[in-house]
Amino acid sequence: MNKENLIYKYLMGSLSSEEKAIFEQYMQDDSFQKEVELYASIFSVSEQLETTPAFDHTSAWSQMEAELAPKRTAMWSRRAWIGAAASVVLIMLSWFIFRSPQSDPNTGLSLLAQDNAQVHELKDGSVVYLHAGSELSISEGFDQVDRKLELNGTACFQVAPLKNFPFTVISGEAIVTVTGTRFTLSPDQLLVSEGHVELKNDNRDFLVNAGQMVDLNTNETYSEVEAENVTWIQGAMDFNNVSLKHIIEQAEQFYKTKIRISDSRLDERYTVTLAGLTLDKALNVLSKLTNTRISKDSQGYILE
Repeated sequence: MNKENLIYKYLMGSLSSEEKAIFEQYMQDDSFQKEVELYASIFSVSEQLETTPAFDHTSAWSQMEAELAPKRTAMWSRRAWIGAAASVVLIMLSWFIFRSPQSDPNTGLSLLAQDNAQVHELKDGSVVYLHAGSELSISEGFDQVDRKLELNGTACFQVAPLKNFPFTVISGEAIVTVTGTRFTLSPDQLLVSEGHVELKNDNRDFLVNAGQMVDLNTNETYSEVEAENVTWIQGAMDFNNVSLKHIIEQAEQFYKTKIRISDSRLDERYTVTLAGLTLDKALNVLSKLTNTRISKDSQGYILE
């Protein structure tokens, strides 16, 4: 987990015991302490903001002008100007960091799921369910010159169709290549749920179709196997730059209820964790995240 995500989970109060140990080690570094203090200040300001559909920059400047006017002298000191500017910057940053949807993908990074399974949406629209204790490395040129990933552990991939760049996952000696499908890959086996994939393992090539599983230790192929055990996938409630559509779909499966929001909001991307939360608390987090109110009808819950 990168330092920014660690700070985010600290501010949200959702650090695992292992993450707390890592966080405490980082806090011994003065530069990291200052970074945490900055994020904490921004977070504190953001919590005091009214949840309005848009941030009124003009109003913010006017308010700052009114507050500072009685304190003006003929010549402002440089420190006063810096303080005023910093206050406005904090307000603006708090809005964009904690209230706006995210659009920057995790490319050129290693994604690590420690105590909980995580959900990641990649730049190409593919969704990855990363099993706890697993790590996924994303190439620098992902979705620009290739779609290459390296997996250490277990993950389920829901691959977005993109014929220009095949989707390739390397796990040990196994290389899986697809254009659009759903499959689960672990150190010991490959299971295809939808479509088909090309597998290279121990210098052998395989075409694996939906409903088939390959034992990567023996290269034996089994047909008409049961669908993957989705228990851990449904329990993946840590979301990293994931569209609201997938967040809500995952929450619906986990909490076994219907959650609706305007279709125009579904492509917005967020980083949020619902791990360990009750339904009511999860709904409150989603409401705050999307600046909506919660209501309920006979079909389920509505964020509006």
